[in-house]
Amino acid sequence: MTALATTAQIRALQATRRNAGLSDDDWHDRLATRYGVTSTKALTVIQANAELDSLKGSAPERRPGGRVKLSGPYAGKLQALWIGAWNLGIVRERDDAALIAFVRRQTGIDHVRWVRDAEDAAKAIEALKGWMAREADIDWSPVKGAPAWYNAPQYRIASAQWRILCALDRQRPEPRWSRFPNVETFLATTLDEDFRLGDAPAALWRQAMNHLGGLIRDLKGA
Repeated sequence: MTALATTAQIRALQATRRNAGLSDDDWHDRLATRYGVTSTKALTVIQANAELDSLKGSAPERRPGGRVKLSGPYAGKLQALWIGAWNLGIVRERDDAALIAFVRRQTGIDHVRWVRDAEDAAKAIEALKGWMAREADIDWSPVKGAPAWYNAPQYRIASAQWRILCALDRQRPEPRWSRFPNVETFLATTLDEDFRLGDAPAALWRQAMNHLGGLIRDLKGA
């Protein structure tokens, strides 16, 4: 009879798969697909060792303070889009573990750092952009002849945030934000008096989207 996984192996697997960003459902699906079981305890010693070896290196690095540090050629773009979706109120969990799980569902690849093929990356990127288009009415189509900032993802996201914020604000007894004529005026007034759509640096765009996202979450939670 083949020996089942030891208690030490089971504990190590549970800790390692959680650190790698695998939820309970993701883990059960993985076991069912690979071994035809849905419980860690049902693995054999050999299978448990194989899983531990497979998960090595998939646990995300941590920044000081506990934040996940993602790496890989497409990690930056995926993370920026994910945080954009969170600031639109589409994504519930901002953390990178949730992004890793999303990428895994779209590509079958266990970690963002292993997404190195353009076709694999496109599966996750287009799925995320499609989700944002449906839920936040974002049109990603480039406009010929428009300035570069108009076709930039951060402007498309910020514009969608502005529409959402105004719609929520108008539902309040005393609207505050929807009185501004446009997102540029609003951001220049509430965030930075020098904010201009055409020459705002990347850091200021991130601050702007986080600012708008915070207001959206406040209004939705009110």
